[in-house]
Amino acid sequence: MTIGAPPPDFIFDTGSGPTHLTALAGKPVLINFWATWCLPCLDELEMFGRVQHEFGDRIRLITLSNEKNGLARDYLEHHHLKGLPLAEDTSSVIFKSYTIEEIPVTLVVRPDGTVGYLSIGELEWDSFHQAIEAALKPDAST
Repeated sequence: MTIGAPPPDFIFDTGSGPTHLTALAGKPVLINFWATWCLPCLDELEMFGRVQHEFGDRIRLITLSNEKNGLARDYLEHHHLKGLPLAEDTSSVIFKSYTIEEIPVTLVVRPDGTVGYLSIGELEWDSFHQAIEAALKPDAST
């Protein structure tokens, strides 16, 4: 993944039917790769809830876990975070296409479909928030 280039397209389902990432063009898309065994990932989950609350439908959020047996979904429900959109990548197709080797990984995809921000490791709120704000500006694709 390269800043300024489109990320790999993928099909995901967060509960409302299969959707292509490219179909979300026009709004910033936040993509977070995480797992229940990853402590920094778990620390970030509330931040994504905060982002969802602050930005509402001006952004799209996708959290991705490649754990099996519904572990990620169960974790979100148990910790009262079931409002976070989760796509379960149990065969790791998406993780492999993004060459995810360590987590957490978070991207902000600008409305034009290009990567505007990439974080490997635990997020820092201020820089992440600034990246979202930048992606919401009309000239975010330039």
